[in-house]
Amino acid sequence: KSGTIGGNVKIETPSGCSLKISKIVASELKRKNIDIELTNESDAKPYLILTTNKESQKIVVIDALKTLLEYESLKDIIIAGLHKDTLNELEKEITKEGIECSIIDPRSKDFGHNKVRLMTLQMTKGLECKAIILVDLNEGILPSTHTSDIQKSRERKLLYVAMTRATKYLYLISSGEVSSFIKEIENEKISLIENDNSTSF
Repeated sequence: KSGTIGGNVKIETPSGCSLKISKIVASELKRKNIDIELTNESDAKPYLILTTNKESQKIVVIDALKTLLEYESLKDIIIAGLHKDTLNELEKEITKEGIECSIIDPRSKDFGHNKVRLMTLQMTKGLECKAIILVDLNEGILPSTHTSDIQKSRERKLLYVAMTRATKYLYLISSGEVSSFIKEIENEKISLIENDNSTSF
């Protein structure tokens, strides 16, 4: 099965999540000739994990990594977020656990072969990976505070395109109030994972 941006105004992600988006966003994607057509390899729904702070998010990311590494190799996992500071913090924690990882710099020739790759959301464009973990999906970060409608539309598109990079497993993790962009997705299309530090959805 595959999905495309078109008149049906939705994105079919490879992990089986149908993202219903506004007609405005859909028309923007179509106008910019952003073609999203990927083959579903798994019937698994995206996993949504809500945490209350950065420390709780780190714990959840480590747990998700350990689970994924039971099935996939290091090079098949990408962790992405909007801000480099969060990625730096996660890299330190992941390294402490003995898991090889590296932050991918767009200017570097080293693309993190045989390592878990950490990168900004912008860098996921054009990539494809078996497992993707998206972090800091919070209101106030994505969308950012006091953003214009145009900027908000750009940020929504950035997130949704990043979500479609996963071919098997997609983890959506917040470290505070969950992003309104995530709330736009139909509840039945997401598997909400409860944890000790969960906040409400």
